[in-house]
Amino acid sequence: VGAKDRRKRKWRAESLAALSQGGPLKCTSCPFVAVDPCQMDINHKDGNRNNNDLSNLEMQCACCHRLITKQQGHYKNKY
Repeated sequence: VGAKDRRKRKWRAESLAALSQGGPLKCTSCPFVAVDPCQMDINHKDGNRNNNDLSNLEMQCACCHRLITKQQGHYKNKY
């Protein structure tokens, strides 16, 4: 695992911990509660992946994150 991957994993783990504030990992868009952190994604509300301010981040289950990202037009050339 390269340094970039380690930084990304560390950022993801720290972001999920900060967003959940030690509580359960809950999707902000549906009633889903994760059993494992791998089931959660971090959505950038403004669509800017470089804006990692905590106020711009929200936890979403993988299904909601993909649907919202598609609805916002970020998958224009993929699907």
